[in-house]
Amino acid sequence: MPVVQPRLARARRVVALPPRAPTPRPAPCPPAASPAAADVLLPLGLDFLTFLAATVLVVPVFKSAKVSPVLGFLFSGLVLGQLG
Repeated sequence: MPVVQPRLARARRVVALPPRAPTPRPAPCPPAASPAAADVLLPLGLDFLTFLAATVLVVPVFKSAKVSPVLGFLFSGLVLGQLG
């Protein structure tokens, strides 16, 4: 049986790194949203919730009729587009 010689570890050179520059501070937080922004976003949120509710109601009806649910989404958009 051959004798296996252990490998000798090589000595590693230690290199001194230059000092690191201090990290910049993060920018301060932006101010809270103004009430005017809430006035703009509120109708969009209501439109989204209305479309979501209509889709939740219409898509199961289309699935039970064995029609593609994509047509349910299109139908919801068509009806809600007419309403506003």
